[in-house]
Parts: sequence; C-alpha cells; structure tokens
Amino acid sequence: MAPLLRILIQWLPSLPGSIRSTNNFWDTSVKDVIPGFHTNNKQQHIFEEVDNTNGKSHITSTAGLGHPISSVSWGVNRVDAFSLNGNTVVHKFWDGSQWLPSGRDLEKLGVGLDSPPVAVSWGADRLDIFGLDDNNVLKHQYFDGTAWQPKYDELENLGGSCDPEYPIAANTWGPNRLDLFCIGPEGDLLHQYYDGHQWQPEAGALESLGFTKDGLPDTGPSVVSWGLNRLDVFVGDDMGLIHHIYWDGSSWSKWESFECVSQPRLTVNSWGENRIDLFVTSDSPASYEATLRHMYWDGSQWSGWEDMTGRDDDVVIRDVSATSWLPNRIDIVARAFNGELYYKAWNGSNWSPDIKEWYPKSSGLNFYQKPSMVAWGPNRLDIFEVFPFTRTNSVWLHQAWTGNDWYPSSTGWENLAQTQA
Repeated sequence: MAPLLRILIQWLPSLPGSIRSTNNFWDTSVKDVIPGFHTNNKQQHIFEEVDNTNGKSHITSTAGLGHPISSVSWGVNRVDAFSLNGNTVVHKFWDGSQWLPSGRDLEKLGVGLDSPPVAVSWGADRLDIFGLDDNNVLKHQYFDGTAWQPKYDELENLGGSCDPEYPIAANTWGPNRLDLFCIGPEGDLLHQYYDGHQWQPEAGALESLGFTKDGLPDTGPSVVSWGLNRLDVFVGDDMGLIHHIYWDGSSWSKWESFECVSQPRLTVNSWGENRIDLFVTSDSPASYEATLRHMYWDGSQWSGWEDMTGRDDDVVIRDVSATSWLPNRIDIVARAFNGELYYKAWNGSNWSPDIKEWYPKSSGLNFYQKPSMVAWGPNRLDIFEVFPFTRTNSVWLHQAWTGNDWYPSSTGWENLAQTQA
C-alpha cells in the first residue's frame, strides 16, 4: 500500500464527522465528511472542476480520478471485477465464499492498456477482457478455466485502429462467440468477432458497419444481445440522435435513428428474448428537463420515450448502469451530476420507489466514474465504484443486495482494494 494512502486510512477515523472506515466498511451516514473530500452546492472538491449552473454543483472534469470498474459473472456465486492500475489490468473475484486475492490486494494481469478494460463471459470458467493500448490498437486477454492466455501478464494484439475518445464495447451471445465494437478514426462503427476458431473478418482487421446522418459520434457503442445470433448496437451523435443497427443472424440491418437529448450517454439492457431497454442521460448540464429517459422494444415496436427525471431537483442523473436477474425485472444504479449514487428497480409492473423517485445509495459520498453492476442469479446484485483519495490513489468500493437486505448497509460500502491511477 502506498505510504500516503496508508496515512490517510489511519487518519480518517480520527477526524470529526469523517467517512469512517470500520474494518473494511465505509460508513457514509455522516453528511459532513472530510473537508476537501466531499462536495456540495457550496464546496469545491479538490479533485474536480465544478460548474454551478442554475445553482447546482456538478462535476465537469474527472481526470485522474481512478479508472472505472468492469464487472461480470460467469455463474452462480461468482463475480469478477477488473480495472487498471497504471497500464496494468488488475482483477479481484468472489469465489462463493471470499474475495480473492485476500485482503485489499489485487491480481495483476496484462500490461500495456491505455483504456479501462471491458470484461465479458460466455460461460463457466471463461473470462475475456479487452482494451486499447497507447497506439489505439485493440488488445485481448482471456481466462480458459485453467490459466490466463496468452500469458499471465501479456495481452494479445487484435489489430485495428480505434478512436480513443470513445469507450469500446464487447458482448457475447453464446459459447465460443465474442463481438467487439469501437468507433473508428473516421467516425464509423467498427466490428470484429470471434467465431469459435478465429477472429473475423481476418486477423488484425475490423469491418466497418458505417454510420448514418450528418452527425458525428458523441458516445462509444453500447451493445446488447437478447438471444442466440442476435446483437443490437446503439451509438449517440452530436446532434441529439441515437442510431441503432442490429444483427439478425444472417445480416446487418440498416441504421434507424431516434431523437433524444444533446450529448447522450447510453445504457442498454435485455431481460429476455425480444426485449431491449434503452436508458439515455445527457452529459450536458443544461438538459436538466430530461435528465433520464427510457425506451423499450417489446418484440414488435419501440415504445415512446418515458421521462424518469427525478422530482428532487438535486437528483440530476448523469449516467446509469442496468442489469436483470429475472424476466421482467430491471435494476438500475445511477450516478448524479453531484457524484452521489441512487437506485431503483422495475418489478414487472411498477418502478420502485417510483418512476421519478430514487433510493439513495451513497448518502453524501461522491463518486466520479460510472458505477458497475452485475447479477449472478435471482435476488442478487453487486455494485462496484471507485473513490479517489488523491489523483493517484483510489479505493474499490462494493455494495451487494443479498436477497433480503443491502450489504454492508443500504448506503454503506465494503472496501475491497486500493489502486493507483
């Protein structure tokens, strides 16, 4: 552990009104946390640039505030989480009884990524992680059930050239299938896939799926699969449009477009065959009137946009993560512009607590990256976030729904690990 971080952890419990670390848990029930480590409408966080548009504080820059976590599950009682420590992929996993590596350590994997890893799993004992190196080339590492390949600390080169300004996306619709997407240097959507034997269209190459309209991409691709041989991909542009293309098992569709909000941020989910749920927020603070919108595909048509904007003016949603652990079930965790986290769920007939209301998840603790959420089975959720101590030291925090209650509490967080930016 870095000396500065060790000093900070030892120092925290002694401060009045601080975020208290008790064993491995963060108690965020106290609103007035360490000066400089918390932001509200009157305070500027030492790590952020704050714009008080309309009297509301929101984060406009998160440079150096840790790397987002990518989480995935290959089966019941298994969760794997990945991020970066410098340019090295780091990993921690739940094996059904404990977090490994033990304590707050992380497993070090491939070296050479310049973008946060994206993780997927097509089945038991299989993990695939992807990212970009400093030359914007796609890299890949995988766990085959026995060992990490090509080597424990190496990444394989998939080639191609992606625009590093946009996050990449990966998905799998079945065993031995991987699909990888990125935005190319010309603004088109690029695609590469593994067919069970080799990468296609050919080693080191990506196929262009084109783009549509006159707008330029404003988001990286978001991809979902609701069944075998089916992929749906969404990209937002700089003209307030969301574009959609899908693979039907034999060919790619034409692009279709939906009007939405400026500077869109996309999250897409599926809880079963022929079902897609699309959530859109805006990265523009001026779009408070439509901070969160939802649209779904019911198997025959798209619904209209439903407005999920919160009734509380302070809950201005910036981005969301969504998952499902049963048909007709959706759980979403959202990060507001002020950095706090909120949660709600669709139970098959209603949003709980309400379509325009939220359960608080952080109670004064501010986060600076999109949360990651995964479900390994019915009535189970695992949420991961990153909290920065300094511009170079961050902690991984974790909260879980166990089927009866939130662990360690509804607004408390378990401290899993420390990383450096």
